[in-house]
Amino acid sequence: MLFKKDFYRRLGGHEAIKQEIVDDLTLARRVKAFGGKVVLLDGKDVLSVKFYHGFKEIWRGFSKSAFGAFD
Repeated sequence: MLFKKDFYRRLGGHEAIKQEIVDDLTLARRVKAFGGKVVLLDGKDVLSVKFYHGFKEIWRGFSKSAFGAFD
């Protein structure tokens, strides 16, 4: 996520959402609530990321995300 410093501070930064399980989704919702714009971009030609190593990590990661996404 990219923000201008002043806008991030106006949102309250991560301090404002520290109790949330899924910080990226919560922060995106907060950006929208504060009049900001959320844009998703495909960066596969720029970088590569491996989030999980094995089924157990995949299950935990997706479970956490689903829990946070559906409140």
